[in-house]
Amino acid sequence: IQERHKKRYPQTDVSRRGPRGTVWYIIDDKWFRTWIEVVEKVSRTSHDGEDLRGKGHDNASPRRIGKISNKGLLRDNGSLALRGDIKWRNDYEILPPLAWSALQAWYDGGPPISRTVVPYGGPGAGTASGGRGRGTSLRTENEIELYPFFVTLFLCDSTSRGEARPFQQVPLSRVNPLRVLLVQL
Repeated sequence: IQERHKKRYPQTDVSRRGPRGTVWYIIDDKWFRTWIEVVEKVSRTSHDGEDLRGKGHDNASPRRIGKISNKGLLRDNGSLALRGDIKWRNDYEILPPLAWSALQAWYDGGPPISRTVVPYGGPGAGTASGGRGRGTSLRTENEIELYPFFVTLFLCDSTSRGEARPFQQVPLSRVNPLRVLLVQL
């Protein structure tokens, strides 16, 4: 799965995570490492390649590691915003959509936490103009936007009797214009 994603969205000098708009998923690192350990353990046994669902095997079965739980990565306010104190490969791992879809289909759980590649105006990005208005355009890196704004849309209709109720939570990129959000809706 990861090889297919690398071929579809190759790394370039401009982006290690693919072109703008590429979607990635965040998963709890502790759960992911447990899954890798169990899969490696089972792959060295006679049960490799078998469907072990519903069979009474020991705790080394990939089916026994439980549902994916990403709730520990999220803020307590009920949004899909990540906590500010988490670190890559310590608290979370980044997966391509196909890998996330497979794991989610096999183990259920979640919630799914998706993030998008956006232009990143870090050090050295932008234009070097020397203060004269003429300059050379430098490369802009693309990176995964881990901390977008989240907008909660409220619905007010006849079933809610005029009371606004939360309808949908939508990520709003810090770098994309508001019109992009309106098109997405």
